[in-house]
Amino acid sequence: MQSSLTIKGFYTKIENNFLDSFLEKLSGAAVKIYLVISRKTVGWQKESDVISISQIQKQSGLSVNSVLHGIKELKTIDLIEFKKEGRGKATRITYRIKPAGKQKTNTAKSEVLKPDFISENEPKGESIIAKSENTKDNNLKILEKEKGNTEKTKSFLESENTSRSAASDMDIVTETLLDNGLSSVQVEKVIHTYDIEYLKVKLEQMEYLLKNKPFKIKGKGKFLWNSIIQNWQFDEYYDHINRQERERVRKEEKDKAKIISESDENLKQENETYQDIECQEFYDSLPISERVRIDDEIKALINQSPFRKLPGVYETIEKIKRRSVIVHRMQETDMQKTG
Repeated sequence: MQSSLTIKGFYTKIENNFLDSFLEKLSGAAVKIYLVISRKTVGWQKESDVISISQIQKQSGLSVNSVLHGIKELKTIDLIEFKKEGRGKATRITYRIKPAGKQKTNTAKSEVLKPDFISENEPKGESIIAKSENTKDNNLKILEKEKGNTEKTKSFLESENTSRSAASDMDIVTETLLDNGLSSVQVEKVIHTYDIEYLKVKLEQMEYLLKNKPFKIKGKGKFLWNSIIQNWQFDEYYDHINRQERERVRKEEKDKAKIISESDENLKQENETYQDIECQEFYDSLPISERVRIDDEIKALINQSPFRKLPGVYETIEKIKRRSVIVHRMQETDMQKTG
């Protein structure tokens, strides 16, 4: 007997691949937002739709911060795309669900794993700044990986190394020792007696002295032989090495600081953008009389600023004051509702 399953009602199609491959990897906030966007687009047989942050927040039950982080998570793994158009009151953000089966093939698994995003039903002990540490750590790991092999060994006689790229380190060191005055017997002895890295250091040391303290070398072959056998060490060379190392460390720290700063700035700008959208939506929902009071309060605050007359500064001050005043009103409204 053949049975069929009949379910009454209306439905929104969700890709099997999303349920099978992404559901366990996404945060709860991201899943909720994906379903909300699906309902408002696919659920209405539309390719895309204009959806406000407040609409997503209302339907998902998430906080504004959770919505922002969830949208970013979905965008990062290419499950949605959005386009912002207009400015101020005319701002519109259009969202579209992307095929879950056409993800970026080079996306690392660690990039898709569930991050620690905040949601309404999860602990809220961590701030937005704390959440951004995951991004910073990932960025720093990428930087270290990219630099992995570029500075493992210092270059010695780069022209020889480039012209003989197919030769081994042993071949290069052997030829360089011969070029610098050692006999074939001496070369055979040191090659079988000393570590290859030790010989590289001695060659680099002599190269540095030839460029910076040539008067210390009287006969390259004799100097190099004694330097290897007697382990001659020159303070000038090791001071030079230490300076290079300090400079390398400073550069790495500078690069890391730059990545962290850019990560913080990007997160700040993104949050400010969405906050401005929320403020504008709240402002537009108010009665005209309340809007007039807010505008008067903003103008009064701007007039108190000693920098308001500087070229190009007025618009920035107006934007900051407007955001501050409207956010304060939003908080007051929320307190009245909960009270």
